Amino acid sequence: MPIECTTVGMKFAYCVETTAGTRPTADYTVLDGIVSVGAITISQNPLQVTLPAEKKYRYLKGKDDISGEVDVVMYNEDSYLTGWETMRTAAETARASGKSTWFVFLPDGNHKAFAFTASPGVLGSGGLSDNMIYEVNTSLTVEDVGGYIEKPTVKSASNS
Repeated sequence: MPIECTTVGMKFAYCVETTAGTRPTADYTVLDGIVSVGAITISQNPLQVTLPAEKKYRYLKGKDDISGEVDVVMYNEDSYLTGWETMRTAAETARASGKSTWFVFLPDGNHKAFAFTASPGVLGSGGLSDNMIYEVNTSLTVEDVGGYIEKPTVKSASNS
């Protein structure tokens, strides 16, 4: 009987490439305080190739469309915000030298990780409402998808 995968105990981590174009397999850093990260989807962009005389539409497979931008929500706590800014600075430095930043969802248990490259956004604000946890909103621009992989090793799991 399969063991279902849940988000209980799941971590979200990043690592900058040391060699451009090669996904790192070790030394990922956990981003603490992450409440949610939007779904990474890959949809097919169909191309309609129907002639006016035909009675049914016909399609050819077009380009795959990666999610684009996904929302990230995190708690507004100084060490969490500092962790995000440290990662964003590392990602910008890497980009300047032609390297990508990899992100992974790390589920608890014997489940594979899901990897993708992205550019992190600037921290925003979650707004104001009565009797709520003050959260911070930002985003990731998804650039490529590595898919399901064996879990990489994590070098830091502070506060997690």
